[in-house]
Amino acid sequence: MQASFFGALFYRLAIFGIVACGFGLLTPFLVEPLKRLSEHLSWPLDLLVHWQWLYAIGLSACALLAAFWRPAWLLASVAVVLPLLTAAPQLPSAKRADTPNLSIASVNILLTNPDTKALRAWLDQERPDIVVVLELSRVHAEAFATWDDYPYQVLHPYKGAFGIGLLSRLPLKGAEVLKNEGITWRIQTDVVYQEQRIALTAFHPVPPVSLYYYSLRDRKLRELAMALQATGQPAIIAGDFNATPWSSAFNGLAEQGWQRVMGLWPTWQARWRGWIGVPIDQVMVTQDWRRVDTWVGPDIGSDHLPVMVEVALPDS
Repeated sequence: MQASFFGALFYRLAIFGIVACGFGLLTPFLVEPLKRLSEHLSWPLDLLVHWQWLYAIGLSACALLAAFWRPAWLLASVAVVLPLLTAAPQLPSAKRADTPNLSIASVNILLTNPDTKALRAWLDQERPDIVVVLELSRVHAEAFATWDDYPYQVLHPYKGAFGIGLLSRLPLKGAEVLKNEGITWRIQTDVVYQEQRIALTAFHPVPPVSLYYYSLRDRKLRELAMALQATGQPAIIAGDFNATPWSSAFNGLAEQGWQRVMGLWPTWQARWRGWIGVPIDQVMVTQDWRRVDTWVGPDIGSDHLPVMVEVALPDS
């Protein structure tokens, strides 16, 4: 009797888990239609949309448990492919060429961590051409100013977690630190790469912890994408987007000619190599580019893992 009771309880819990995780996997399809009706409806759902890998793992585990009673429940596990299908489009890959590729690192260094030694060691190993730095403090800026191998620098430490910086081995032209609405800043510049100018923006919006910041994040990213596309130059946006590829922040960007470069491996939280986390550190580029390689870096003492991309222009 007792065994029968617990068996029925575990079966019902497994079914509940399948339904709950299945709903989570479907949220990318629901946010944009709800947004057309009201952002008051889409904002709470967008907070749930980021955890697609956890939903996939949870659904698989619950389907396996339910299959002890009814094997047909194993069919539900096919839904684990949905995170690959619902993410914003990724830039096509290209073979590594003999000509130099452009390498870009994006690093949320963590405001409360003044130690840059781990970051320095990683950069010495990878040697990216450009480094976007988020949560830049005055202590960080003073350390970076001594790094002679990055002679072109734009450093804007700021109160709270929204200081921003750019370190480059390549010449920068017309670099500006511009105020966004609210409390954040962005860096816009042209980078001289293989005798031509490319447009680069470092971007770090406020997390979507309210309807206002949710709307602002999505709108500002679209405005930046439109403005950069209008220049006619190959362009790049890099930073901590506080949005995953399943978020409404990416909706419509592919139609504007933009695609993400990074994969879907979580970058925040850095604990346990991101296994319980979300991919919010992103690099997006116009369709002029091709993806050569992408990877997530090691623990550098931050709550984010750094990311690195290599891209190339087909003509090069």
